[in-house]
Amino acid sequence: MSGTASWRYGGCDSYRVVSAGNLLYNNPHDLHGVRAGDTPLLALYLLWHTETV
Repeated sequence: MSGTASWRYGGCDSYRVVSAGNLLYNNPHDLHGVRAGDTPLLALYLLWHTETV
């Protein structure tokens, strides 16, 4: 949403700088991570499952 960060997503081993306002998607069990930069990071995470009870 705002701030500076490097993201590892989509199963990739390396981190890439992604600007605010972008959407990242990870399949279940994909490698992923974030490294905050010099400015405060504000991010929104959505998690869901598709199992029915």
